[in-house]
Amino acid sequence: MEISVKIDQPSSVTRKLTITIPGPTIKTRYGAKLVEVQRRAKLKGFREGKVPLNLVKQYYQSDVRQAVFNSLIDDSINQAFKENKIRAVGQPVIENSPDQAPIDDLEQATEFKFVATVEIFPEVEIKDYKNLTLTRDAVKVTDDDVQGVIKNIQNNFAQLSPVERSARLGDFVDFEFQGEVKNDQGEMEKPKNLGGRRFSELGTKELLDEFEAALVGVKASEDKVFELKYPEGYPEKELAGKDAQFSIKVHEVKEKSLPTVDDELAKQAGYESVEDMKKKAHDFLLKNKTEDADRKLRSEGLQALIDKNPVEVPQSLVSAQMQEVAREYATSLEREGFTQKMIEEALQSQKEFIQKRAENQVKAGLVLHAISKKESIEVTDAIYDEEIKKFAVSMNQEEKQVREFFDKNASRKDNFRFHILEELTLNSVLQRAKIKEAKA
Repeated sequence: MEISVKIDQPSSVTRKLTITIPGPTIKTRYGAKLVEVQRRAKLKGFREGKVPLNLVKQYYQSDVRQAVFNSLIDDSINQAFKENKIRAVGQPVIENSPDQAPIDDLEQATEFKFVATVEIFPEVEIKDYKNLTLTRDAVKVTDDDVQGVIKNIQNNFAQLSPVERSARLGDFVDFEFQGEVKNDQGEMEKPKNLGGRRFSELGTKELLDEFEAALVGVKASEDKVFELKYPEGYPEKELAGKDAQFSIKVHEVKEKSLPTVDDELAKQAGYESVEDMKKKAHDFLLKNKTEDADRKLRSEGLQALIDKNPVEVPQSLVSAQMQEVAREYATSLEREGFTQKMIEEALQSQKEFIQKRAENQVKAGLVLHAISKKESIEVTDAIYDEEIKKFAVSMNQEEKQVREFFDKNASRKDNFRFHILEELTLNSVLQRAKIKEAKA
């Protein structure tokens, strides 16, 4: 198709195309569309496909006109992108050219001019990636660290015994509660879900400080009324900063007794002996701390690459990544027991953080992709198969099921392969980096 294209660059990641389609092309496309519509046109008094063109124009003018403009715009944009090697991100924004006069009759049109603005993938001039200087956190497991794990094992096998005395920190309290909140008019009202029954350990900070303080000193079968003020930053905004009054009824106070750390406890916990329990606790902590140090090193290496290779990112890519970051954040909050309303409020309050994180992730992807091209790093079938196996093990799934999961969705499979490519590329960068070990 004959077209002329003028390209402006409002920014490094934006292209503004002014596309002009000549009159003969418009007339040819219009005529072809009329004939196409004529073949299936149905009007009373005429057989299908035998309606005269002048009547087709009269009855189907609006539909034909819209279809012609749509096809001219789509085809000319695709042609312009291809001929000018434009790697578009998302859909272009289409506008009439300021100097384009209205076209009343397509057969008499001298030209059709419009403007298409689109974001593109930036060209990343990669540099300073071969000799990064990074520091890796020291990995050390102390006796206190091991004792912390042993303490958790003791807690898992602790015995709870009812006591007659007053509750104190470390005790478990079984209680019912009902709360009222002072509204903006100074009246007390009972919000939904501000009541129920709980079994809480005092001193763990799972309750508000004032609520926990009110439970210290109570005995079984006692009732108590107390007041508190919700913090200004409380997650549930309808309660934040509000004055409240609670009535509680204590059913039972239980004291926690920790078992002695001996071979019997070790065997109950699935170990051969105390020494075996301590050794495996040490190995577990060493593995976790090593993985944490590795993750931090990779994160800092990636940030160093971004800092050394600044790149303007297309907003459409950032917006798409923001949705993914927000989805992951919402899923993590849901696992922690947040309600849907609390999740929505958290997402809104963390919008700036989510945008920044998404922008950083897009930059990281662009920089790593540029390095992979420069270093000719590829995801071979053998590498892909190995990563599928690793993923299956990490998810505790059959390899066949995982492979089918990706094979059924081309986009999902492409994303997984791109993730593998990013990891391979970052590994290559870190292998060349100068890594110093921090002092313990």
